[in-house]
Amino acid sequence: HGDLRWDNCLAVAAPPSRRRTRLLLVDWEHSGQGDAAFDVGTILGEYLRVWVISITILEPTDPARLLSLAKYPLRRMQPAVNAFWTAYRDGNPRCPPLGRVIEMAAIHLVQTAVEYARGLSSVSAHAGTLLQLADNLLRTPEDAASGLLGLRE
Repeated sequence: HGDLRWDNCLAVAAPPSRRRTRLLLVDWEHSGQGDAAFDVGTILGEYLRVWVISITILEPTDPARLLSLAKYPLRRMQPAVNAFWTAYRDGNPRCPPLGRVIEMAAIHLVQTAVEYARGLSSVSAHAGTLLQLADNLLRTPEDAASGLLGLRE
C-alpha cells in the first residue's frame, strides 16, 4: 500500500452485519502492494505524530518538559497501539519484525516533519520534535518499541 494514513482507511460492515467492523485500505493516488513494515510503521508513526502535535511546545529546546500536558497522551493511546500491533502480528504469518516496523515509523515521522516544514523559513518546534523522535527511534528501535509504545515482538 505504501501510504497508510487514517484518511486512507474506510470502515465497512461485514455481511450480513450493519456494524462497521472491517477496515479497507484505499490508496487514492496509487494502487499496488507495498512494504508491510512501512504500512504498519506508518500507523504507529501516526499515533506518535498525533501525540507530539498535541503537545504545546513553548521552548523548542526542551519539548519533553511539557509531555504531561499533551492533549493526547501517549500512555492513553498505548492500548490501541498494542491492540493494532497484536492483531496485525497474530493475523499475518509474514509479519515484519517489530524493529523494522519501528524504523519505518521513524521514516514516516521524518516525512511528516518535512511536510510540516514546507514553505516555512525555519523548522517549527513540532517538526523539530518529530525529527528528534525519529532519530531516537532509529537509534534504538527495540527500546522504542517497548519503552515508548509498550510493544513486544
